[in-house]
Amino acid sequence: MKEARIEFGDLTVLVGPQAGGKSLLLQIWKLAIDAGEVVSALRAAGYSLPNPGELLDAYFGEGM
Repeated sequence: MKEARIEFGDLTVLVGPQAGGKSLLLQIWKLAIDAGEVVSALRAAGYSLPNPGELLDAYFGEGM
């Protein structure tokens, strides 16, 4: 899949094959909403976040 459009409603159901990216999509959405709080919490825990790649490694785990 190259592109998708999602319109969230009162109840939005994501359907697709296993390992299709449904959970990853929701994790990225959550990070986008809470980025400031996530960065603050990671820095308070001693993480150095000099670039976006470091943030993503800290949030998702290295190599994700």
